[in-house]
Amino acid sequence: MYVLLESFISVVTIICIRNLIKVMYVKVTGNDNWKEITRIITDAIFQIFDSKGIIGVFLLICLLGPVAEETICRLGLSFKKNHVYISIICFVLYLPFLFILNYVSIILAIVVSILLVFFTYKKITQDLLDIIKEKYGVVIFHIIAFAFAILHLKNLSPLKAHLFIVYIIYLLPMLSFSYISSYIRLQIGFAYSVGFHIFFNSIFFLFMVKHVM
Repeated sequence: MYVLLESFISVVTIICIRNLIKVMYVKVTGNDNWKEITRIITDAIFQIFDSKGIIGVFLLICLLGPVAEETICRLGLSFKKNHVYISIICFVLYLPFLFILNYVSIILAIVVSILLVFFTYKKITQDLLDIIKEKYGVVIFHIIAFAFAILHLKNLSPLKAHLFIVYIIYLLPMLSFSYISSYIRLQIGFAYSVGFHIFFNSIFFLFMVKHVM
């Protein structure tokens, strides 16, 4: 429980720091870039509620999203063979949702997943994964943490070059959350990182509901 409390306080602290940086940025630059980001986020919130409804948004943000993202980004951090393969397969199956979602892309993702398992599962041993963990585990840990944060920029698409600094400020809490969730996964288990993710997404869901109601 101490790890969860420590993690919760850390994320809240980072969000407060982000908001302080935001205020300083607006005062120093005097421009309306942050207002533009706020408008983009608000428009995205209304759009997702219009398309999926409140129940659909709840299931996506508070249940399916956290489980999928934790499975893709953090289950494999154990470097256990089955965990790694589940993470990779889930990532491949998730790719159509990131780029072009249609029947062809979904079928292609399924075929690639099957072929990946068929041709590599027996060749990739736990001993090999242990060596990779020892040599590159820390690097992989950081790459996944940054990738998790950067992938959330799709929520602000289309991206605009003049908002680059604002994007960085926007991603600070996401990056810190990624590291903290990874820390929870490695310290006390995957189920706890999923629960932690669900908890924070539920807070964000309530914030979204407040905006649309």
